[in-house]
Amino acid sequence: MGNGIVLSEPMFRAVIKGRKTQIRIPIMSKDVDTFMNKFDECGYVELLSYTGHYEKLQPRFKAGDVMYLKEPFAFDFDNKYIEKENQHFCNGNILYKYDYFLFNDSYRPIIFEEWIEPCFMPERYARYLTQIENVRCENVCDISDSDCFSEGVLSCVNNILNYEVEIDNGIFLYGESPQIAFAKYFNSIFWEKAFEQMQWVWVYTFKCI
Repeated sequence: MGNGIVLSEPMFRAVIKGRKTQIRIPIMSKDVDTFMNKFDECGYVELLSYTGHYEKLQPRFKAGDVMYLKEPFAFDFDNKYIEKENQHFCNGNILYKYDYFLFNDSYRPIIFEEWIEPCFMPERYARYLTQIENVRCENVCDISDSDCFSEGVLSCVNNILNYEVEIDNGIFLYGESPQIAFAKYFNSIFWEKAFEQMQWVWVYTFKCI
């Protein structure tokens, strides 16, 4: 396996609940005009540059690949369970930050100086696996309403703006349409106006297994 992915805590939870089933990864290639969007037998997709030259690119993942979700973790070297609200959170000698209460860091275990960042989580400690079902290339601005929801956008009824994305615990971005909400989320991950400037992305559709 060996392929790990880091998500924000809200998106991590959306994945394991089956609400987020897509992720868009930028295609870092200059001067792309058109993608043929048809993979050959080796997994490459052909593109046409603005200069009229053809080039082939291959996505990092392909259909059938398995990725594991990385999350903050810590070691319980004494192998003792930590009790919070009469519940025990421990998996062997590994503790997982996302098992604890949200919104208030005082509910996080205080016996550790710090949690280990998710980017350093090895595959052997992972609890959740996802499998790629489909890969395609797409202009990010062409995202559909349904794909916005698959990316984690939600409808909201108690706000003047109709759609929202949670980017951190209790921190939301809002939009008048699913695309506007997703664009704000996309820009928050990469850079301001990335949605308008980036153009081509790999679209990975996946499921939890």
